Amino acid sequence: MLTVTVALPKERGGLDGGVVYFDSEGGFSPERLAEMATSRFEGEVVPKEFLRKIFVFPVQTSAALLSNLCSAQFEELIVDSGVRLIVVDSVASIARREFGSSHIALRQETLSQEAARLKQLAEVFQLAVLVTNQVTTAYARGAEVSNDLVAAMVTPSLGLLWFHAVNTRLTLAYSSVRVQGADVREMTVAKSPVSPVVTVVYQITGAGLRAVNPTQVPLRRSSNNFWSPNDGLQSRPLEAR
Repeated sequence: MLTVTVALPKERGGLDGGVVYFDSEGGFSPERLAEMATSRFEGEVVPKEFLRKIFVFPVQTSAALLSNLCSAQFEELIVDSGVRLIVVDSVASIARREFGSSHIALRQETLSQEAARLKQLAEVFQLAVLVTNQVTTAYARGAEVSNDLVAAMVTPSLGLLWFHAVNTRLTLAYSSVRVQGADVREMTVAKSPVSPVVTVVYQITGAGLRAVNPTQVPLRRSSNNFWSPNDGLQSRPLEAR
């Protein structure tokens, strides 16, 4: 949805900018992109100029990602194509493939390099960076849990270094509520330098995201940047620099 919005011409409500999409999971769908774009062009043929603004790079390793990010050719692409958004989907899948539990220090060093380079690109070229992460389960014992039971809490993966590296964290979660026969999802601003913790509800349609009246959905409330223990939700963090 963000890819489409950024690449759309300004008269269609977009930024008329380029988008670079690093795909590490094979999840980028040209068909889905075309479906959303067609709705924004109101059924007209999607112009080739729009499609030429989107650059997809399949990456399978951290070395490949860093090589692309740090190359002079990549900076030229940003300038020549007016890139306004870089997407990395997802940073966690690369890290989990490459680094086992015995290589945590190397993983953290690599993630630090990736985060630093993405922040540098965002600042120098005044563009946005969106990185998708995965989730893991953290456990608490002792005083936090009565009767010496174990409490499980869903939390962003990749550890504290990555947790603090991002500027803004948006968490996405499924809701058990259905509105007009369709699934509802929630997006929470879990970390932000400019916004309090707030949740919005939406549905995914052929045209993209559609806002849902929050009075139709009972929202969970949380005082921290994690999710509620054992809430049974499938969540995914989106992280921006």
